[in-house]
Amino acid sequence: MTLTEAAIFIKSGYKYVLAALVGIVALWMFVGFLISSFQKIHPTIETPTLSFGKIPRPTLPVNATAKLAFVLDTVDGRLPLLPTVLPVYQFVFPTPNLLDQDRAKNLAADFGFTSAPKSADNQNFTYTDPKNPAQQITINSTNKNFELLTTNYSDPVINKTPPSDALDDIVSGARSILKSHSLLPVDLAKSTAKVSYKKISGGTLLPANSISEANFARVDIFRDGVAGYPIVEPRTDQALVSLLLSGGRQERTTIAGLGYTYWQFLIDGSGTYPLLSAQAALDQLKAGQGSLVSPLTATFSEVRIKDIKVAYFQAKNYQPYLQPIYLFSGVANPQSGPEITVTFYLPAIDPAQFSQ
Repeated sequence: MTLTEAAIFIKSGYKYVLAALVGIVALWMFVGFLISSFQKIHPTIETPTLSFGKIPRPTLPVNATAKLAFVLDTVDGRLPLLPTVLPVYQFVFPTPNLLDQDRAKNLAADFGFTSAPKSADNQNFTYTDPKNPAQQITINSTNKNFELLTTNYSDPVINKTPPSDALDDIVSGARSILKSHSLLPVDLAKSTAKVSYKKISGGTLLPANSISEANFARVDIFRDGVAGYPIVEPRTDQALVSLLLSGGRQERTTIAGLGYTYWQFLIDGSGTYPLLSAQAALDQLKAGQGSLVSPLTATFSEVRIKDIKVAYFQAKNYQPYLQPIYLFSGVANPQSGPEITVTFYLPAIDPAQFSQ
């Protein structure tokens, strides 16, 4: 074979090798496309662990929707793709301890309440401050949740001027108060917070239209989510951890109210449970199984559902598990007034997994 013939042979060989490589790549892409298409049509179904067996339903707010009509009105007219299985987390059960009353007493004293406690059930203890009879604090000695409240806003001891700080500074100050009393867990430290202004009217508090007519600033601190989903509470506009603050110079005169309900759950050792499909959830909502959470009262008869999302729900009272629920959001036309936004909660777990 001459050099010329050899060169021609090598060039021909390159062409065949290149053609083979192109064919292999094309075949690989085609196989990948087939696998991807098959997975979309036949997605892998995760098998739930059901680690806790049958579990109780979440204690959602009682506000049935049986008399309402629902119309699906999403952007594309379709139901969203939602997960089929999600984790359920176990809340830490608060067990009584011989030192509970002493710890409750110390917590009360930490906020300046030094009177002898009063209790009607040997678990919830109420303390007052002899120097400030317009306020009291009630502490559950077992779970350490508590409520500090003002019983008489007209008392001259109560500062009635709201903080003049910027909103971020008000939130930062609220978190500083919690931290100084060892009441700022990680999932409250940088979570979403909301500031609203309140005014005194007839001995109670009402929303203030502006800071100029306000007496206090309320700070609601919501906890961080879990598993990529938010944690919601009985009311969409109020958190279970909130502070009512005035513009006082000292902490004792700054706090006009403080509600603290915090349930710790175990992030490890969760169990997974099957969820209702989006269609089944919508059907249950139409059947009156949901809970209206915003607004608190229905002044409308029909709701156009705009979106369905997943969240986790924690109640004010103890419940064994932190479990997913569905959030239905939509719009409605009240009997009088402009169109409003409405929100409903619905248990997300397949009802077959509930013990009640």
